[in-house]
Amino acid sequence: MMNFADLSNKEQEKIMISEIIRNLKKLGGYATKRELLDAIKKGENTIDENFFEEEKVSQKSGKIYKPSDYTFNFSAKSLLITGYLSKPKQSTFELTELGRKVKLDEHFASDIQQKAIQFWKNEKKSKQFFKLSFEKELKHSLDDSKENWRVELTRALKSMSPQKFETFARGLVKEMGVKLDEKIGVSYTNDGGLDGFGLLLVQMTSEPIV
Repeated sequence: MMNFADLSNKEQEKIMISEIIRNLKKLGGYATKRELLDAIKKGENTIDENFFEEEKVSQKSGKIYKPSDYTFNFSAKSLLITGYLSKPKQSTFELTELGRKVKLDEHFASDIQQKAIQFWKNEKKSKQFFKLSFEKELKHSLDDSKENWRVELTRALKSMSPQKFETFARGLVKEMGVKLDEKIGVSYTNDGGLDGFGLLLVQMTSEPIV
């Protein structure tokens, strides 16, 4: 028989799924994660006890991890989302009514895996749908904000007095990089219709701006 550690992840999870149910039943249907793991380690099954102690170094993060943690956690997650387990509190598992009544056979774990795969596919589709809906709503909101901004700006400009508008215009042109003349166009009257005069530097050449 092949060593448990040499099996594929799918085959490892298939065995672990059945062992979680089997050992929780022996423990009265309720146990902490530690109690459940200890029961599986000591139980008569094909899982080598050394598998739970094996440590590896992650190639991405460089951190040490136990492959057994991933196998157990993913198997437990599959049972949770299919309704055979519940977590009344952190790191504690309890068999649901469905989990208590189920009879373990050769097809049970495979069925759980198929249902779990379908769940994750639907979950991914739902997330994509909500993401697209959110982005669409956000775009509409931004478009509305831009339109509201234009309306408010137009209203504010129309309400300005001629003197205030000239001051606003001079400030706006200054922000654009135009060096304003401090005398021409400063006066609100008798300025020959000029609101300002300045120079704009374009490619090392000064262009007069009126």
